[in-house]
Amino acid sequence: MKYTADDLFLDETDLEFIFIKARKKINKYSKKIFSKLIDIDYYYYTIKILQNIPEAFLITYLGFFATFNLLRYTETSYGNRFYTIVTPSMYPEIKPGSLIYSSPSRNYKKGDIISYVEKTPQGIETGKILTHRIIDQLPDGSFITKGDANKDADPKPVVLSQIDGKVIKIIPNIGYIEILSKTLPGFLIIIVAPCAFLIVRQIKIIRSNIK
Repeated sequence: MKYTADDLFLDETDLEFIFIKARKKINKYSKKIFSKLIDIDYYYYTIKILQNIPEAFLITYLGFFATFNLLRYTETSYGNRFYTIVTPSMYPEIKPGSLIYSSPSRNYKKGDIISYVEKTPQGIETGKILTHRIIDQLPDGSFITKGDANKDADPKPVVLSQIDGKVIKIIPNIGYIEILSKTLPGFLIIIVAPCAFLIVRQIKIIRSNIK
């Protein structure tokens, strides 16, 4: 069967018809969408968004704090830990007030920053966690550590059993929030006040909707 010029004309006509029909539908729906966009009260919604920004910020802040404490609760099980640095011994790499995240590693090497349990020269744990850099490894496998800002190395080598983990992430200034939250005034300002604000605000919204 031969494909004639008339067939070609009919095919092109059908395609043109389909194209015109599709364009009309697009124009129709675009006009509807455009008209709806024009009808929106942008001033009203802008004011509503601006009014809800403080609430959204507080919810995000409290969510972050809740997540952080959940990680704190599970850190012993998984070995990952968070520490707040309060001394300048690792300055400028880690500034006071920074929050650090450490994780256990199979291999520790020179240059790694580690968090470890401090021991006295007699081998008794002090309960204090130090975060210092490994500057050398001894033949017996223990490590010589030192704070970047300290003149001298730590007095006692660190053995593998003392190490909690290697520092993976450093978050500046966030540690101050944890420090403040452990005091009564700080807890009231950082936790109680935002929660009270959100509760009061929600009560007002519920009452306004009931009316």
